[in-house]
Amino acid sequence: MINMETSKLSKIWNKHANQEKSKNYDFSLKNIKKSDDFNTQWLLKLSRQKKGKKLLDAGCGIGYFVTMARNLGLKAEGIDISPEAVKIAKKRGEKVILGDLRKMSFKSRSFDIVLAEGSIEHFPETEKAMSEISRILKKNGIFIGNVPNKFTIFTITKIIQQIFGIWKCGYEKSFTKSRIKNLLEKDFRTIEMKKSKIAIGTQHPILTRIIREIDSFLMLFGLGGAHHYFYCIKK
Repeated sequence: MINMETSKLSKIWNKHANQEKSKNYDFSLKNIKKSDDFNTQWLLKLSRQKKGKKLLDAGCGIGYFVTMARNLGLKAEGIDISPEAVKIAKKRGEKVILGDLRKMSFKSRSFDIVLAEGSIEHFPETEKAMSEISRILKKNGIFIGNVPNKFTIFTITKIIQQIFGIWKCGYEKSFTKSRIKNLLEKDFRTIEMKKSKIAIGTQHPILTRIIREIDSFLMLFGLGGAHHYFYCIKK
């Protein structure tokens, strides 16, 4: 079953990789400091505390976070299920291998930090991937990342896109805050959890504004928001 799903995931993310390679991101320290992305902020913090330590981007795509972490002074590498993404990342000069997060080839306790930027929600076996991440992390290693929030208008728009066959990210599940926290606490001590606002855009500016306004309103009542971000330490 995993082999069939792996093939399907590879095709989806091969296409995504080719779309991403045309983007030109600025990884200068000045630009990184301006970012309001929580994972980026945590990487900046970790680069000061753990300069020279080993980081794995689990589900790295074409390696943009690998580049960012390396520029911040971390020994960064990545793993991805898409052959095309790995090929592009290597052309960009990054150390990236082809692999499945549910069964990685790395030795146990190989890394000081693991980043999972929107990756562990794209297959049913999230728990298996998290167990693998725990295995390859050293004692007191850091695990940071994010997953989609369940109670949000973003989930509704995703379901609508899936019904009409225009959703581009294949399988993707969403999590309540309590669900992802419970999963994490099997192997990790949760230090910090944050929730991001919806940043999606549509082809219709008015609709985009309406979606974002509704999301901001829902966040006042503890609902809404696009993703749950987490910063954890391996127990």
